[in-house]
Amino acid sequence: MQTPLSEATQPEDQRVREADVPRHDQLGRLYLAFTSPKECFADIARRPTWLLCLVLLAALWAGVAAVVTPHVDIEQTIREQTEALGIELSEEQLDEQLAQAEEGAPIRLALVAAGVPIGFVILSAVFLLLLKLVGSDADYRRVLSATLHAYWPAALVSSAFTAILVQRVDSVPQSALGRMVKSHLGAFLSPESPAWLTQVASSLDVFNLWIVILLVLGMETVGSVSRSKALVVTLVPWGLYIAGKGVLFALLGG
Repeated sequence: MQTPLSEATQPEDQRVREADVPRHDQLGRLYLAFTSPKECFADIARRPTWLLCLVLLAALWAGVAAVVTPHVDIEQTIREQTEALGIELSEEQLDEQLAQAEEGAPIRLALVAAGVPIGFVILSAVFLLLLKLVGSDADYRRVLSATLHAYWPAALVSSAFTAILVQRVDSVPQSALGRMVKSHLGAFLSPESPAWLTQVASSLDVFNLWIVILLVLGMETVGSVSRSKALVVTLVPWGLYIAGKGVLFALLGG
């Protein structure tokens, strides 16, 4: 009787095929992103999946927007935004802006749901380009999958906190929403602080740090690059994004 071949005596091509077989389904990877991200990204490197995670992220952010919108004081938000730009609205102009805001609410929710996939497609392309520049042979599907799963845990937890805390208020301006979850430095600045400083400080967030850590691990794994190269690939877009926000609001007079 023949005995099964041990792993050491199996043909090399068979061992390679078995190494490429994923060990977890898409739901399993969503769970592993919380509990064992290294294993999650290693499985993505074997065979990437992205559709379920992308759909969930789009639905998550659109759902949070739907929950938060009824608690936004639109009038006060418009007044704050126009005052920051040095614009003074008449009562007629304010009423017109309010009517447009109410009519455009469903469109904004649709734009959020559509914008999430577009944003991830572009961001993943940026990561892929940077990986290629540091010598990786990664492909786009693996980078997209790693990016989505890196965002998933922090997005779920932060959205849950926001949806719960917003129920405690009746109506607040848009600017106050960002201060509800005290997870970033901007939440502890005075409301009179310069807008550019608030925007930069708001990016220094616990949840963003969580995302960055997972992105570094994901790019290192699926890109087969060193930890230092993965750190560069991850931090360059983040740094440019934060600096860009600061410069933009500074130019707007904030």
